[in-house]
Amino acid sequence: MFPLMTLPSDPNPAEEGQEPSTAEGVPTPPQHRSVYWRPPPSPTGAGRFVTVSLAGTIGVLAVLIATSLSILLNREAWTADSGSDLMPFVLGWLAGVGFAVVGIGTLTGIAWMVWQHRAHANRVAMSDDALKPSVVWWWLVPIASVVMPFLAIRDLARGHDRPGLRRWWWASYLLFGVVSALATILPVYLAEGDWQEWLAMLSYLFGIVAAVLAIRVVKLINVGLEAGREREGWPPGWKPVSGGAQFLFVIGGAAAASVGALFMGLIFPRLMEEVAQAQPGTTGANEFSVGTCFNQSAPGYPQVSCTDPH
Repeated sequence: MFPLMTLPSDPNPAEEGQEPSTAEGVPTPPQHRSVYWRPPPSPTGAGRFVTVSLAGTIGVLAVLIATSLSILLNREAWTADSGSDLMPFVLGWLAGVGFAVVGIGTLTGIAWMVWQHRAHANRVAMSDDALKPSVVWWWLVPIASVVMPFLAIRDLARGHDRPGLRRWWWASYLLFGVVSALATILPVYLAEGDWQEWLAMLSYLFGIVAAVLAIRVVKLINVGLEAGREREGWPPGWKPVSGGAQFLFVIGGAAAASVGALFMGLIFPRLMEEVAQAQPGTTGANEFSVGTCFNQSAPGYPQVSCTDPH
């Protein structure tokens, strides 16, 4: 009788429960990673940019608090009439701070969405039930933006979550938005007073707390995702920004906002003067007042006699 023939065994049998590896040592993507045939980029690089932007936001908000305190201590100077010599500087300073707030806010928003999109891409590549990267667009949807971003961050933090940190961050962020809205709307219906500055400073404090906690949330999620990337054998990302560097960027944000506001405060009077000179009739030399006998200083205006009707 012929001996039983056996089939050749697999030269590289994969142990049960393990994924076959490629020549580069990267695990072959399973079915739920079929789209991500290459590892998605690490979110840590974008996370560093978010951290820097948030640190700058803290600095700008600190300048706003200092401005509100100055208004409380010397309201007469900040609310002088249009004829005051200080008024052009005040308008320029407030305009400069406003530009700083809009600029750093836009920069931080874009950086956050880029970071969160990359973080979700990593979660999708590691898990079957993760939220898709497109969830970042819920930030731009009214009403839904009150809940959905919080749920998305909770999904990113699964496995290494700190619920208390995440909830305090979201609560302070919502309070920042609500109090800021009240500080903007209420002056339309209520009489002016010191309450405006106190309400504004309260909103700035909520913003600083939210930014500080957001930095910790970003670091928490990045650390967890980097641990997952290491298990998968994917290339490592950037290290988190150190606390000392964060403090320097806080100082940098405050300095940039102050310099910008000071520049606007100094340049704004000159701009107003040039606008006034470009419009006839806005300066004292070009004014013509009814009741004077002759206007000898305004070329081009008719000479008015005291005896003629005018």
